Amino acid sequence: MSDEQRSVRTDPAEKPEPAQPESSETSPAYLYRHAGIRERDGSIPVWLMLVVIGLLIWSVYYTVRYWSAS
Repeated sequence: MSDEQRSVRTDPAEKPEPAQPESSETSPAYLYRHAGIRERDGSIPVWLMLVVIGLLIWSVYYTVRYWSAS
């Protein structure tokens, strides 16, 4: 197998390639070449955390209120 054939990626489960050089000050972003998706470190928005907490509280309330024996 030639070097050119080995460098071609066909398996989507393989590790993505860095889109930025490793020496950059920010963490490297990864680019899935065939899909055009860029992966990076991110944070969870506050509104989304509030939604998750609200749904957890509602599920406990619903369980206690409507699934109780009384």
